[in-house]
This record gives sequence, C-alpha cells and structure tokens, in this order.
Amino acid sequence: MEMFGIRVQVTACPDYSAVDGFALVPGQRAIVATWVRTEALWQADTTTARAALRGYHEALREVTDQSVMTGPNPEARLRAMAGYLDLDWRWVTRRCRDLGDCGLSNLVRPRSRLVSIEAVDQVLRFLGSLAVV
Repeated sequence: MEMFGIRVQVTACPDYSAVDGFALVPGQRAIVATWVRTEALWQADTTTARAALRGYHEALREVTDQSVMTGPNPEARLRAMAGYLDLDWRWVTRRCRDLGDCGLSNLVRPRSRLVSIEAVDQVLRFLGSLAVV
C-alpha cells in the first residue's frame, strides 16, 4: 500500500487485534479486508454506512498516535516497521532487490490460474529500490 502512496498505520496495541485491516476514504467509504477471521483464503468488502465509517475513522485517529510505522515518507515508515519487527533493513531490502530482479515465477507457481504473483514481484522491486548500495 505504501508503494501506491497509501499511508499505512500499524499498532501493536492488543485492543485493536479484532479490527480487520481497512483503507479509509474519509466520509465516503471503507474497504475492509482480512485473511485471519475467515474460512476463505481472504475476504474483502466495502462499506458506506456512516456508523461504520465513524468507527473506522475513530480507530484510525487513535492508532495514528501509536503507530509503529512513523516517518515522513514510505521508506522511513517501512524502516520503522522493520525496526519494530527486529528485521535487518539492509538485508531485507537487498534480498527483495535480488528476488525482484529474478522474479518469483521461477520459484513459485500458483495452483490457480486466477492467482498471479506479479504483484509480489512488484512489491519486491519496490522494497529493493530502497536498498542502500
């Protein structure tokens, strides 16, 4: 999402563990997605219900102050997330660069023709572009 200019907020606060991931277009709609509490591989939906939008907006406002992804740009926010997860940023970005250069199609073959790994390659290339040379 950061790759597409959508600012991401992540909290470690357990109070929000039951809240599904969402993207909010303030006052218009929320796109809600989960792969945790569903019998399917993943589930996505949209809502325009005002009460739901208010709830998502309130959650976003509260989480923004305690997000583990702080920084003025995607690289800074992703670095902060890597730090929170105790991941070596240089290793992650270099590995993503290498995997993005060769692509995952030689390593992974989806079972369904409806599933593509092109987006994964795109994300790998994006993270790889942040690697320190």
